[in-house]
Order: sequence, then C-alpha cells, then structure tokens
Amino acid sequence: MSLELHKTLPSEDNFHLFSEVKKQVYAENSIGQNQSDDLNLEFLVGCFIVTENSLPVGRLALYNNPELFWKDEKACCIGNFECVNNREVAQLMQHEVDNWAKENGFKYILGPMNGSTWDNYRFSIHHNNPLFLSEPFHPLYYNELFQELGFEVILNYQSRIERGVTVNNEKVAHKIQESELNGITLREFDASRIDEELEKLFPLVKAAFERNRLYTPISWETFYKKYAEVIRQLGTRYVLLAEKKGELIGFVFAFQNLLEKTKKQLIYKTVARKYGKEYAGVGHVIALEVMKRAIEDGMEDAIHAFMIYDATSTEVSQNFNSQPYQEYALYAKTI
Repeated sequence: MSLELHKTLPSEDNFHLFSEVKKQVYAENSIGQNQSDDLNLEFLVGCFIVTENSLPVGRLALYNNPELFWKDEKACCIGNFECVNNREVAQLMQHEVDNWAKENGFKYILGPMNGSTWDNYRFSIHHNNPLFLSEPFHPLYYNELFQELGFEVILNYQSRIERGVTVNNEKVAHKIQESELNGITLREFDASRIDEELEKLFPLVKAAFERNRLYTPISWETFYKKYAEVIRQLGTRYVLLAEKKGELIGFVFAFQNLLEKTKKQLIYKTVARKYGKEYAGVGHVIALEVMKRAIEDGMEDAIHAFMIYDATSTEVSQNFNSQPYQEYALYAKTI
C-alpha cells in the first residue's frame, strides 16, 4: 500500500480530489456521494487528502474558529471527514492536524465539526431508522476511527419521533394555562418579505442559541445565507413566529421529510424563544400550532431533530410523547 498525503485549498489545482474521496467511501451509495461538500471558508486552515496508489481515500478539513473553546481552553476542529475503513489513512491526516494544533497552542481538537455548530457536526452512532432530510449520512465506522485516533465523546445528542401525531395534549395545555401567554399571536413566516423577516429573527436566534455549549457568533451575512436558502427550498408552511405586543418572542422552523416516501412526516429543526420566566411555554404553544397544521396536511409522524440530551427542546419533544429515533456523538481530543 502506497499512501501519500496532500494539503490543499479550494483555489488549488489538486482540490478536485476532495470530492472524489466519496467515490471510494460510498461506492454505489448515491446518498453518500450526493452529500454537500460545503466548507466554512471563514475559518478554514486547509484540507488534507490521502491517496492510495493515486486514488483519493481519505480527507478532512482543519478549521480555526477563534471563538471556539472547550473547558475554557482554545480548541480547533476538524470536519468534512470522509475516509475508507483504514486506520493508517486516518492517522496520516490526523498526525498533521495534531502537529498544527500543538504548534499553534491549542489544547483540544473537536470533531466532526465543519467550523462551528452553525454548520454540520456530530456523527450518527447507529442506523436503526431511515435517514431523514437534513440528517448527514456516513459509515458508522467513523466513530471507531475517531476513537482509535484518540478522540473521546464529549457531548451526546438525539433525534426523537412522535408516531401518530396529535394535538390533544394535556401536558402542553397545562403549561399554557400556567404561563403568561394569553396575549401572544402566531403567524406564518412571510416569504415575500424574507429580508425583513430574517432581520427580525436574527437577534432572537442568536440570543436563544448563545447559551448552548460550543456556541460561537455568526455574522448577519452568514445567517441570512443559511436560512434564506433553506426557507426558499422548503417553504414556510411550518415556519411560525410568536409575537406579543409586536415583539418577536419565539419561533419554530419545521418542514416535511421529503426523504420519506411511504407517508407524510414532519421534522422540527429549531424551536426557540426569548429567555425569561414570562416566556415559559412559548415553544410548546408554537409547536402545538405547527402540529395542527401537520395533521391538517395528513402528516403521520413528527421528528424532533438534533437535540442535546439536556436541552429545553428535549423537554418540548418529550411533552409531545416522542420516543428516541437517532443518536449522535461529538468528540474531542486532548493535545
């Protein structure tokens, strides 16, 4: 076996090898080969590719996000990871990353993370259920490769599913009665005013997410690009805003699972609200209204996606009688 390491950037001639790695990993699996190769160019240090007898068999991207810390120590991260099931290939790339991290004073390397938690991150740890829209697909042995490279799980996440969706929920009704939410109004995101709507959402989303572990700031330009593109593609039927006295206090971003062909299935991607006791229950109220719409449209299941185990959104999901569907892990390596 003749392995060779290459370092590249999107502007360089050999960068075409970056996408070609997937041909070796996924063979005839179109889901894997069709996954996005999006790089976070704001934080990108470089891309490492390993070839075996001139065939690209492994890749990763190294990111330096200056706002990323773990345990109050500087952390860099690796993402866009694809690799054949070969420890030697993975080690060859990771060795370069480890050296760079040491030379630049980093305490931890996190992964997989494509630059920040606003981008794709985490590995699935099982494939017990069908893939849903927005969920990354990869071989499960990636978890084993990371562990062999010295990474340990630092955070666990899950997606949950509610089978047989319903709006007759006593827990939710009780929360609404106890809260000071009588004056709120709900409305659908207005796609005809997408710039104004996203400008209104931007501070709420930042404030709602900034308490999340590993949160790092995002620019308005990056936020707009991410959300505008997805909303234009998936529509606004299940994107609802909650307002009180003209103030935006919460929102839900949900969409239909277009990968499920046998029945209609809803995906809750984001549930967020303003912090404060006076806003307790807002997430439940909006999620309930989204569920009403889903039932009207013939949805049978609802997936609550990518929740950290101790997050508020997990509580919302559990109140809708959901069950575990998928699990994910994020890793760190101490330098």
